[in-house]
Amino acid sequence: MVMFAFVLTGSSAVAAERTVAEELLAIMWSNGQITDQQYQDLSARAQAETVSLAPVSAGDSWFDRISLYGDLRGRYEGFWYNNDTQGSHLDNRHRLRGRTRLGLKAKINDRVDAVVRVASDQTITSPSTDSRNQTLGEEVDFGPDGLFLDQAYISLHPYDKDALPFGGKKLELMFGKMGNPFRSKVGKDVIVWDGDLTPEGVALKYAAAPSDRFGFAFNGGYFILDEDSDEADPALMGLQLRTKASLSEDFEMGANVSYYRFTKLDARFFTDAVASGGNLAGGLSSN
Repeated sequence: MVMFAFVLTGSSAVAAERTVAEELLAIMWSNGQITDQQYQDLSARAQAETVSLAPVSAGDSWFDRISLYGDLRGRYEGFWYNNDTQGSHLDNRHRLRGRTRLGLKAKINDRVDAVVRVASDQTITSPSTDSRNQTLGEEVDFGPDGLFLDQAYISLHPYDKDALPFGGKKLELMFGKMGNPFRSKVGKDVIVWDGDLTPEGVALKYAAAPSDRFGFAFNGGYFILDEDSDEADPALMGLQLRTKASLSEDFEMGANVSYYRFTKLDARFFTDAVASGGNLAGGLSSN
């Protein structure tokens, strides 16, 4: 497996003039209303809040506010078959596959980011929803491979890092077509979710560390599976709670609990699922 990645980053400008809060603190300090230590601590807090709330300067170029990232992966896959119980035999199969992704992240301001990413897909005529791998030679006669809009979402950060109650470290709200927020970073969960899946809807991420030895994270989301003007819109609602505890420097444990609920699954949804080769053979009558 071969991979490479590239990233270009920029920085935003910070206002140099003192704010009203800093001016008031200077007056109080000069009048002896606050001590030297209080003045230093409050001034540092005022400056930090000014930086976090300051909008992106109009003089900043788009290049300074945009980051590019991407990866290219290649791999070989081999399939070896034995005779089945009926005596039938399948020929062994060998193929080369690749995945290409290129993304752009724009910093609108310190509270809002926009992300757009394009990625390869299996074919132009029938793209996949859960894999961005392309098989070399799948398009006959050296035909062009597919490239699709893989992600497009807005990310909101209402609070500064470490400014949330209960030891909160992160609060993020997302809207659009995004990476799967339910994929755990601890252990393997590919049985539940494919790593390339990009659901569409709204999501919330929250993480906290109330103490040095305990932390937890909460993810929630509501995603549209199929929008139709004259039918119910099947959707997926998901909730996930992850915990991690460090009992000592050498021992750490955690647990993940997830809840997923599909809503508004009408008869048409099941009919389409069976027609597409899903695992609902027999439709609503299946037990």
